[in-house]
Amino acid sequence: MDEHERVTSIGSVVSQLPLNPRMGRMILLGCLLGCGPSALATAAAMGYRDPFLMPATDQQRVLCNKAKSRLGGNVTSDQVVVLRALTSFTATLKRAGAAQARRFCDDNCLAFPTMQYLDELVSQLQQLMRDVNIQVNQTRSMRNDGNHSLLQAVVSTGLYPDVGVRKCGAKIFTSER
Repeated sequence: MDEHERVTSIGSVVSQLPLNPRMGRMILLGCLLGCGPSALATAAAMGYRDPFLMPATDQQRVLCNKAKSRLGGNVTSDQVVVLRALTSFTATLKRAGAAQARRFCDDNCLAFPTMQYLDELVSQLQQLMRDVNIQVNQTRSMRNDGNHSLLQAVVSTGLYPDVGVRKCGAKIFTSER
């Protein structure tokens, strides 16, 4: 809504989506800024459960943390780590089939059924976006795809004010509220 309580252009499009308005806004911002596919996949993953397995022992916890670090590289954003896991899973599934995708999940402490669901959810969301005439996979919406710093800004802006930050070494998250 604008200052006169009228629906904005973005609000009009978001209202047509069967999504949480903040997730819809995040996807639209991603498309406008050229990281549409990443924003859509991130929104899908954020709307479902964490695909990483909960380790039962300290040894398993160490292995899972190493897998997350390997997938994340130098990125500390949980959303980007899940996006990278989902992107790799989808590529493995398409290239080598379900058996190799399951092995990828086992090697990276990921739940195979959750990853399958997220892969399907991304496809469904892409179709929903096409239904409201937003082409997430057009060149213009993809020109900055892979720019994880931009994606982090899109996530933060799209979800504002519900953004939490955990400072390095801290055990708790803080937010504006």
